[in-house]
Amino acid sequence: MKLVISFTIVVILQSVSLYGQDCSCEDEFMFVKNYIENNYAGFADKVNDETLPLYNEHTERLLQKSSNLTKESYCWVLINRWLDFFKDGHIQVRSNFASAEIDSVRLREMIAATEIIRLPDSRVEDLRDSDTVEGIYFNRDSTYKVAVARNENEFRDYAGIIVSSKSELWSEGQVKFELKQIDGNTYNAIVYYLYHQPYIETFVFDGFSFNEGGWTKAGKQVPVRSNARPPNVSSEIVSGDIFYIRIGTFEEWNALAIDSVITHHEEFLSTAPYWIIDLRGNGGGSDFSYRPIAPYLYTGPIEVIGADVLSTEENIINWSVLLDNPHIPDDLIQLLREILETMELHKGEFVSIVDDTTITLDEVRTYPRRVVVLVDGNCASSTENFLLAAMQSGKVTVMGQPTAGVLDYANMRSADFPCYSLRLDYATTRSRRIDVGMGVDNKGIAPDILLENDTDWIHEAVSFLNHDKK
Repeated sequence: MKLVISFTIVVILQSVSLYGQDCSCEDEFMFVKNYIENNYAGFADKVNDETLPLYNEHTERLLQKSSNLTKESYCWVLINRWLDFFKDGHIQVRSNFASAEIDSVRLREMIAATEIIRLPDSRVEDLRDSDTVEGIYFNRDSTYKVAVARNENEFRDYAGIIVSSKSELWSEGQVKFELKQIDGNTYNAIVYYLYHQPYIETFVFDGFSFNEGGWTKAGKQVPVRSNARPPNVSSEIVSGDIFYIRIGTFEEWNALAIDSVITHHEEFLSTAPYWIIDLRGNGGGSDFSYRPIAPYLYTGPIEVIGADVLSTEENIINWSVLLDNPHIPDDLIQLLREILETMELHKGEFVSIVDDTTITLDEVRTYPRRVVVLVDGNCASSTENFLLAAMQSGKVTVMGQPTAGVLDYANMRSADFPCYSLRLDYATTRSRRIDVGMGVDNKGIAPDILLENDTDWIHEAVSFLNHDKK
């Protein structure tokens, strides 16, 4: 039987920011509110008779605040606060800024809109000796020297203020980033990039730097980054008979690379008794990306609980964009056409994209005999879908930490904000796991064997497989 694969793909749409136009935060807020209420597949579950009063109070309170905001970055933070109500990692607001669109008029407008705080020289000198989060910092290539000083408003506790800059686009006194403490040493950060466009990030302070040297205090040595981004796919043979493969993402553009690695090692894999599949940090992508791996793990029928898409005019348009995606296999393009035809006939309803089914393959491969899958709290979406199937295999043992729990509402699509250079990503499908009490959102998928973060996980996996040999 053919594998049924759902489309968990983020569609990137062209930016249509209206440069030179005054944007209203209240209008942008209402756009997001209306879009989510009409097109988000989880809205009816999240806003019900019990939660409606809380939702209305939450919405009205933040809507009132939006009427007084003129700063795009603060409006972005406010809208994120509103979206927090849904507790769904498949709803996001992201920058939709393209540097190629910058023209001299727009750039001058953005620079002119950047906040300026003048610090006396004596205050800058005092900050040099600070042993708190305040202080004088350099970014990694020393383009910017900033003073981080306490400067509070509703959206920040500290401001990172330019002391000197090697970039002609930034000058003394301009606010380069803003920090709002979440807890301990973790901060929500609004960072203004080269062209003064805002991004929302998380900063972690280790006593002398943010984010392992992204910004480091003057006089301190820039730490070596321990979390350098690994290749999207890499593999090696460990201990002679263990096939190790690390997959950094299941995004559709990485599907060919995954298939190439498996195909390259096909002769070895036909007799390799042990595998380690390292999925740490894999935030998901598209289910068809792990097709080459699935037959090796199969030991018996796989039960799949299906999902439904909310059919609306906007969702139909956004799903139609997938027809032009060159990374999607032809058989799934045909399935997509059928789904779109059904959606057209059932607007305002949920339409099945994956039926409840049992997947049966023609054979159980002798090898591998045992497979370890490594997962952590950054594993989400299609990676969790992979785990739900893999954990039904008698060969598979999952080791690590619980996953992110971002799967029940999925298949993200996008909508550009009317005015700001922002984009709303939202979930269009709803898993029927929810109806049988098997949802994973906000709790994740627990591993079979829990590993502590301060241990060598690959060593632990090899030890587990070596024990199996005895």
